[in-house]
Amino acid sequence: MIQEHYAERIPWLEPSLATFEEAGSRPEIAMVRSELAICYLGLGDDERALEVFQKAEKVNCECGGSSQAARVLYGYRLLPASTGLST
Repeated sequence: MIQEHYAERIPWLEPSLATFEEAGSRPEIAMVRSELAICYLGLGDDERALEVFQKAEKVNCECGGSSQAARVLYGYRLLPASTGLST
């Protein structure tokens, strides 16, 4: 049942990401990417989650933002050991 919620969120988050990317709103891009990564993680797509978390981290660092850093780090902690980034 929880997986359904993750699957339902992705179609809402992807257009949001596109809108923020068009606007160049870097902090929001990092936030939405982090949310998408958590959805992929919840659906068991660890590889995709890792990829999206890394993109969120990159944007967050580029814009000097710390507001999303905790979210990205939390996401990394959720990744399984098979990705090589769990703690």
